[in-house]
This record gives sequence, C-alpha cells and structure tokens, in this order.
Amino acid sequence: MELVLEETRQALGEQHPETLAVMQSVGEVYDALQLEEPLVEVSQKVLGERHQDTLSRIQNLAMRYSQVGRDKDALQLEEPLLKLSKKILGAMRYSEVGRYKDALQLEEPLLEVSKKVLGAEHPATLSRIQNLAVRYSQDGRYKDSLQLEEPLLKLSKKVLGEEHPATLSRIQNLAMRYSQVGRYNEALQLEEPLLKVSKKVLGEEHPGTLSRVQNLGNRYSQVGRYTQALQLEEPLLEVSKKVLREEHPGTLFRIQNLAMRYSEVGRYNDVLQLEEPLLEVSKKVLGEEHPATLGRIQNLANRSREQNWEKNSGMMYYKVL
Repeated sequence: MELVLEETRQALGEQHPETLAVMQSVGEVYDALQLEEPLVEVSQKVLGERHQDTLSRIQNLAMRYSQVGRDKDALQLEEPLLKLSKKILGAMRYSEVGRYKDALQLEEPLLEVSKKVLGAEHPATLSRIQNLAVRYSQDGRYKDSLQLEEPLLKLSKKVLGEEHPATLSRIQNLAMRYSQVGRYNEALQLEEPLLKVSKKVLGEEHPGTLSRVQNLGNRYSQVGRYTQALQLEEPLLEVSKKVLREEHPGTLFRIQNLAMRYSEVGRYNDVLQLEEPLLEVSKKVLGEEHPATLGRIQNLANRSREQNWEKNSGMMYYKVL
C-alpha cells in the first residue's frame, strides 16, 4: 500500500484528491495495526490461542501486515493459523453461542487499549464502547450498559453527526436499553424522531427503517397505545412482504407481531387468519422443530383457548410437548 501511495504521489502530486484518499487509507491501516497487535495478545491471553475470536483477530492482523508490505510477518502468522483452523474451526462455531462472559473478558481490556492507542473519540473506540454495552446487555447488566450508551450517543452525534448510520443505530440501541429497564416513555422520545430521520436518510423501504417501524410499534404496545401500534404494523407487513418477500424470517416475525397486536385489542379472528398460515410457512421455511415454529404452535394454541376451542388447544399443546 505504501508503494501505491508513493506512485500516486509521484504521478499526481501531494495535493491531488486521489493522493489524499490513498494517504487516508494508509493512515487507517496503520491505525488498525496499532489496535490489532495488542488485541491479538489480549485475545490469546484471555480466550486462548485456539479460541475462534483469537483466530479471526490473527487473520485480521496478518491482512494488515500484508497491506503495509510486511509479508514475512503475515506469513509467520498465517502458517500456524492454517494448521490450528483445520483442527478446531468447526467445533468452535458451536462453543461460541451464548458465551457472553468470555466476550466481556476480552471487550473490557480491548476498550481501554482502544482509548489509549486511538483516543476516546476515534470511531473505532466508539464501536468498542457499543460492543461492550451490547455484551453487558446480553449478560443482563442493563445499568452498566446504559452508563456506556448514554454518553456514547452524545459522542457519536459530535464525532459522526446526528444523521450518520452509526449514530442512528446507537439511538436505537439506547432506546432498546431504556425499554429493557421499563423506561418506555424515554424509549419513545428517542424512537419517534429516529424513525423520521431513518426514512429521510435511508429511505422508507430500507431494512433498517423497517426495523425501526417495528420497534416503534412494539414501544406503542408497551405503553398501551395499541391503535397507534396497529397503524404502523399493518402497512409495515405489506412493505416487508414486498421488500423482503413473504417467506423471509423478518416478514414471518412481523406477521407474528401483528397477530399479537390484534390479540391485544381482542380481534381474535384476525389473529387466527394470520397465525394459521404463518404456522404452515414456518414449518416449511424453518422446519417443524425450530424454536420459532414451536413458539408459533403454542401461540396458535393460546388463541384457540382464548376462543374456547378446547379440543384444538389440547391438540396443539400436545404437539409442542
């Protein structure tokens, strides 16, 4: 990459936009190297040399070495990495699920390294703060998560701007955290303007915007504003079918949510009209024993019971068991 920079500089001059763009890319690679070298060491120490995250970080570091012309250093990493990967890569995929405490042991020191090396307001540091907050949330430590995410949002607006996609994601994350601790009105105060900005910046049919419509619908439901939730979620389902297709997992999830809204206002016939075909599609797309399919069987049983269809309900519960 340095050779490319030198050639570009000679051909176009120091002040040419293309030269400046290449210089920025080179700088970003060196910034990444400063972070990834200590990251590999921390990962090896905390998670072990055979942990999947450690292997991924060694691979990333090798790529950085290659980008700056340190091919021998890259090879010294990649040759033993290949041997290790062949032995343990498949098994490690399963062992990673739900190991949030292990992730925290890495993310906490990593954030400190990022602050020290890159600075507290560097975009990579902001991403590390967000990652750590998510880990806290996954581990049930919502207050710790909030203590990170509230100041993070202010920093993100300052560094990246109010309409940057990363800032929008952080607004959504903070709203979710408020919801997790029962602060629904504060979540709404974030999510209502967020949806307007998302439509403006990303477009009405962007998957990110669709997710924010769904989140806002959920929030209205949580505070008992069921009519407003329905006003969002009925058209959302039609857009989701159009954009994602009818059998996409995201569309299935929105069908299930809309059925819940109908149930909340006592429209049980409408619920059944959604949930009966939804169950068949879920069996086809996800399989009969997928957790989401089993959940939908149970939901349909609940609806049947609500309408006093005891025979059907009993059959459904028997199938879940």
